[in-house]
Amino acid sequence: MDWDLLNISFELDWQRVILVSQAVSRAELHRMYQRLRRLRLYKYGRAIASHPFQMDLPEYGRAKAVEWAYRVKSAFTTRGGAINAG
Repeated sequence: MDWDLLNISFELDWQRVILVSQAVSRAELHRMYQRLRRLRLYKYGRAIASHPFQMDLPEYGRAKAVEWAYRVKSAFTTRGGAINAG
């Protein structure tokens, strides 16, 4: 057996994944895998939306934007007012 062909990731190439099951077809297993991924994404989305720190995200975003603006302004003024000055 060529072990380099062993692929257990459905995301890369689900049609070539080596299956050990005779009861579940390749297409059915892929559908179950896709459903599991959707359910996991839904679960994480709900957890993030209901997290208490979620309320701090807009304020954090504003603070980072202001910090970035000050960094750009200071970089612009230290170069003599020209962005491409070197």
